[in-house]
This record gives sequence, C-alpha cells and structure tokens, in this order.
Amino acid sequence: MTLANPPDRPDPAIYSQDQILALGQIPTWDSPDIVTNNDVPWRLNPELQVTVRNLSASVAAVNTQVQVALSAFGIGMVRTPLANQLITLGPSASATLNFPLTQAALHGEQSIGAFVELYHPNDAVAINSRGAQAITGVDTASAGRHITSLFPVANPTSATQAINLRIFSNSLAASVSPATYVLAPFEHFNAALSVTVPGDLHNTTEYVTVTASGADGGLIGGVTLAVFVND
Repeated sequence: MTLANPPDRPDPAIYSQDQILALGQIPTWDSPDIVTNNDVPWRLNPELQVTVRNLSASVAAVNTQVQVALSAFGIGMVRTPLANQLITLGPSASATLNFPLTQAALHGEQSIGAFVELYHPNDAVAINSRGAQAITGVDTASAGRHITSLFPVANPTSATQAINLRIFSNSLAASVSPATYVLAPFEHFNAALSVTVPGDLHNTTEYVTVTASGADGGLIGGVTLAVFVND
C-alpha cells in the first residue's frame, strides 16, 4: 500500500560542502556552522562551536546525534572521534553546541580539520547532514603580501591513485602546486598554495579554497586559506 500523503520528516542539517558542490556552487571549508579559531592572532579556541538546524517547518528532529571528529589540518587526513551530543530540535529550530578541545589539540598545531555528522533515522535529506571545517589563516602585517601556505594531501584509500587539486576563483592571484600527484595507498604529499595580495587591497579578509578529488572524480576534501589584509 502506498500512502497518498507521506508523513513529514525532520531534516537536521549543517552547512554541507557536498551539497554546495552538488548544486553547482562554490564551497568553503570555513564553514559558517563550525567555529574553530580566533582570527588574529591565529589560534584555536578552547571549544569547538557547532550550529545545527532542523529545516523541517512541521516536524521536530527528536534525539538527533551530533558526532564530531578531528584531524590534522589538510585533505584526506585520518580522523579521530572527539565527542557526540544528543539533541532535539523543534520545527525550524537551531542550536549551537560546544565541544571542548583536548589539551593535546590546544597545544599542537593551531589549524585543524573538524568534521560533523548528524544522524536521525527519519532524516529527510541525507546530503546536508555532514559538514567540515578545515581552515588556516595568515595576516599580511605578519606574513607580507606574497604568501605560500603548505598543506598535506593524503590518499585515504587502499589503492594507488592520482589526486587532482582544484583552486576556486578568488580575488587574489592564487595558485596551487602540484595540481596533480600520484599517491600510493595512504601516502601523503605537501601541496603549496601561493597567493599575492594586490597593493590596493586593504582592511578586508579574502578566502582561497582548494579541493582534492580522486581518480574517479569523487571529492576527497578541501581546505580554505583566510588572508586577513591588515597592513
């Protein structure tokens, strides 16, 4: 039997790079729903802040699991579970959750990867239930206007494959090298993102995003560089 009017379902959601790409838009790994860092000086906050929403206007998202994992900054890096919380979101409601970082994380590299996955058995839209934050930042007063930022890119699969890097349009003269690299299983290499800030640009923040895809064209992940123009 087919129901004439299927029941409404909850839609727990977070900013999703997969969904943005599927819509043909430009993603960022400076997620508006995940906060990890203070801007200038660049350093980790004591807590990871995550905002989640229920996009259903009619049904509550009862007992939604919010799971958070961390990785070293980069693309395709190994993820380690941090914590999870169980929440209920009313129709069209949102909530901001805090996840304390470990002392090991706080005293390590000040740029990390953060990954959030939402789980609900009746989720109406699966693609918007996972999102990531992988951002690093520099300011021109400290680093100058010709900046090279290195970041690791890993092959997360058990097969050798070519990894292809793509840089999205931006206001800076940005380039990434190498654009393609063949990696053995679980091997990684350091890519170099180079930017030049125009001399007439002042008192603003510019963003450069790079993604990596595998041999099948599937997205492995991405990173975003924030350049604080403060000189």
